[in-house]
Amino acid sequence: MLTQSVIDEVNAFRNFKEDVRFKQRVVNLETAIQKTRDLIEGIPAAWKAIIDIVQQFKKQITAEGNPLEEAEAVTEDLESGGITTLIKRFPALGRALERLLGVLALIVQALEGIVNTIDDLQTVVDEVRRLRLEIEKADTIFLSQSNPRRTVRLENGTTMRIRVGKLHS
Repeated sequence: MLTQSVIDEVNAFRNFKEDVRFKQRVVNLETAIQKTRDLIEGIPAAWKAIIDIVQQFKKQITAEGNPLEEAEAVTEDLESGGITTLIKRFPALGRALERLLGVLALIVQALEGIVNTIDDLQTVVDEVRRLRLEIEKADTIFLSQSNPRRTVRLENGTTMRIRVGKLHS
């Protein structure tokens, strides 16, 4: 989904077309102020997502907390419990279990980092999409023009387009 979102946004920027239509649109000041506030509130969320991605990469590079040491601590806890006799009989099994726990801890940590990074990148892509659509259509300032229209033929033979649906929202 993230990959497709990025590809869609790159294509949308390549095919960027301004569609403001100043002559056909109406400004509602109260709605414009609220929509502008909503638009502005999304920008810090995207910025925080970018900062979170950078911090995750820094954390991975500095490797705070060694998963192998944590696995050794878990193994020591297991040894003090009811599995002690099993580990005493099979020392190789204990070492293998310790290594396996270390590897599993590394895998879980890597997967968690990947999931968090994907979520943060999706937040950034969504915010970029909102900003692009705002620049293209200027919907923050103007009232919505998304009501469907129907063409009606008048008695004198001319046609007229009328709005259908919820007219005053």
